[in-house]
Amino acid sequence: MSSSQLLQKISSLTEAVQSQLLDYIEFLLLKYQDEENSVIAEGELSDYGKKFLEKRLQDAEEGDSWQNVKQRLYRRKNWEEL
Repeated sequence: MSSSQLLQKISSLTEAVQSQLLDYIEFLLLKYQDEENSVIAEGELSDYGKKFLEKRLQDAEEGDSWQNVKQRLYRRKNWEEL
């Protein structure tokens, strides 16, 4: 599936579902990062994990829009904007 197809499918979702999808994507990114940035250190939430969750909550409360999320994803993946 190409990135444009993926973005079309994501854009067709409601904002509530897009928000949940963003949370899941960020979870996966954290899960597969190296051990140094692990969310859970020895069975407890690490400082990195706490900061990440605090920022995510703040973004959600500020109404982080799909456009902002899409721009961050494009930058992160070095994708060409459509």
